[in-house]
Amino acid sequence: MVLLPQLTPPGTQFSYSNAGSACAVTKTVYELRAHRGHLRVMSGSTVAAHLAFYRKDHALVLDESGRPQGGRCNFVRDPQGAINWWLFAAALYRPHR
Repeated sequence: MVLLPQLTPPGTQFSYSNAGSACAVTKTVYELRAHRGHLRVMSGSTVAAHLAFYRKDHALVLDESGRPQGGRCNFVRDPQGAINWWLFAAALYRPHR
């Protein structure tokens, strides 16, 4: 069994900023919450995905029924063990601190 990564504090938010067309900057924010042995990826009050860990800091993206959707994600830690980056849906997200 793979344990959930330590996200401090619980409900840690991760954000991604992207300079799109015409130099408009868009910001995407997800909140990660533990739920029944998985992580829920929340966008506001909407569940965007479920994550199930298959090894430390590496997870599969699941649908609501618990079946793999074909995506993966991972967390990148600093030398002290804190999460610095989350790679999800082809984007790098930083935790809010």
